[in-house]
Amino acid sequence: MPQPARAEVEDDDALSLRPFQETDRAPLQALLDNPRLYRRRFVEGLGEHHPLAWDGAHRTFVVHHGDDVLGVAELVRDEEEPGTWSFAVILDRHAHQGDGGRCATALVDYAFQVLAAEQVWFWVRRDNIAVQRFGARLGFECMCSMKMPGGEPCEMFELDHDRWSMARRGAMHHYFRKPVSLTDGERVFRGRGERFEELN
Repeated sequence: MPQPARAEVEDDDALSLRPFQETDRAPLQALLDNPRLYRRRFVEGLGEHHPLAWDGAHRTFVVHHGDDVLGVAELVRDEEEPGTWSFAVILDRHAHQGDGGRCATALVDYAFQVLAAEQVWFWVRRDNIAVQRFGARLGFECMCSMKMPGGEPCEMFELDHDRWSMARRGAMHHYFRKPVSLTDGERVFRGRGERFEELN
């Protein structure tokens, strides 16, 4: 497991994403087990599973604002299509409006830049209009409608590298008004304004 490099971020408004470590498991699992944060409903007594891990197929980032842990941002590689990654951002609270969009924008760019993703996708409940607007701003297209095990209707959105190349600058201009840093233990990236760049 990589030892997280530390991004030096001077701005107090900055979010930081770093790799999950085993010492994070208990507090993050407690956060994810909170029914208020479930993205989907199952039958009574069955919760949503999140693969808290850092390996070739799972990249779980811990989201911080200063010393406060806000939640997780995760990328999971498709077993049958290795060039396809799903992503999710689950925050217990926000330090600033738009924190979820900041995390997701950094995560999507990391997937294409570093993981050589061909497609990135996510699903969202049909009544969550805010997340659907976020997807449209980043160039995601609605691919299909489906129902969760609990019967809730949802939509699946997908983005390929070409559409991201066209939407990237505008998305970063919108979501990186406040800074974000991301480290994967080897590299450190900084997002601000229209840029998301690896720091030397």
